[in-house]
Amino acid sequence: MVGEGRIAGKSALITGAGSGIGKAMAVLFGREGAKVMATDINEEAAQAVAAQIEDSGGEARSLRIDTSSEEDVKTSIRAVVDAWGRLDVLANNAGIGGPQYTWEKPGFAQTDEQPVTNVSWHDAAAFCEYARGVEGDTWRLPTEAEWEYACRAGTTSLWASGDDERDLRSMANVADASLKLAWPKAPILPFVSVWDDGHAFAAPVGRFGPNAFGLHDMHGNVWEWCHDWYDPAYGRRSPREDPSGPVSGSARSCRGGSWNQAVAACRSAFRSGRAPTDRDFDGGFRVVQVW
Repeated sequence: MVGEGRIAGKSALITGAGSGIGKAMAVLFGREGAKVMATDINEEAAQAVAAQIEDSGGEARSLRIDTSSEEDVKTSIRAVVDAWGRLDVLANNAGIGGPQYTWEKPGFAQTDEQPVTNVSWHDAAAFCEYARGVEGDTWRLPTEAEWEYACRAGTTSLWASGDDERDLRSMANVADASLKLAWPKAPILPFVSVWDDGHAFAAPVGRFGPNAFGLHDMHGNVWEWCHDWYDPAYGRRSPREDPSGPVSGSARSCRGGSWNQAVAACRSAFRSGRAPTDRDFDGGFRVVQVW
């Protein structure tokens, strides 16, 4: 069921909704009760986002557009007006991007204490192979089921800290007052938390409190790649025990939310997916060791 959020009933056009910031924003708008037109140059990705919103009880449509085409952008605006009579919100996935940004220079101050960002799923998988050669043990990305088990740490609440989002303050680096101050034009600003966790961007690993398993930063800080292909409807047909994910797909799963996401996108159960080639300034990974 969708909530009665601050933009409930309004119509929203989200460009670049197929991955990264745009996708999380579209899903959040839908959960807040907005009518969402999800657009992306990848038609299937836009359709998947719209389907995810509708599966949650929201109202959404999708459209393939190329944002570098002025005519495509005009077409998308007309499509929203035709569907819902007006356009109330126009948002895009604008962030820090371009060839000048790398895992070493993500666009904000970064030290060895921060989690790595701006890495693709392929980069993360390659690191696991590298670690295997150096350490001798088997290292890999977690499945979504393994990730959620580790995140929940025996809980059934919205977050490992409980159902009250205020309790998340001591456990997670999420979009809040510090981000609003450092990045006044951040697309996520309508949904930032009122508190200030002291970290506008990625925080040093382990700076926030652990869950009951002793794991830090499972909520927020950076998105974490999982091994699985992403399918928003996979849960309907997945095995009840140890699901390993779909056998194929066009996007890989990522979990946990980030410093650039509202608390709703940092829930234990929140699922998202990105193209395996995507590199985002709030996207990283963690690995599991297999004995």
